[in-house]
Amino acid sequence: MNTASVHPSDWLWKEGVGLNWIMQRMSDLRTLQVHLVYDRAVLVAVHEAAGLRTIASGYAGFFDAHLSSAAGSSSRLRQRLHRRACRALGRCAEAWTRLGGGRGTPEMRFIAPHVYCVGRRDPSPEAAAGGLR
Repeated sequence: MNTASVHPSDWLWKEGVGLNWIMQRMSDLRTLQVHLVYDRAVLVAVHEAAGLRTIASGYAGFFDAHLSSAAGSSSRLRQRLHRRACRALGRCAEAWTRLGGGRGTPEMRFIAPHVYCVGRRDPSPEAAAGGLR
């Protein structure tokens, strides 16, 4: 997704966009543009195109503000604001997790920092029949 000329109301609800993506976009757009951002559906499609059969896929974890980076930004103000936002949001997420005992931390696309896909390459018909060893 080309994010340079997209209005915020357009990208907030697109697949692959979550809190970490928004944090990265606000702190350093160049870093975001060189990364491939996968959502669950795209990750599954890439693995299935490589010949894997999907066993499971989804999102893992609760929000982690420190996955974004402002290191590529030349603005010291932007770097400082990013550092403070990461610290504040990280503390809030940790407090929320501890206070709720993990019950109020759903693994959803918008807040999960990780996406996973577990796949398996099915054996060829010859190997399944015992022809290859």
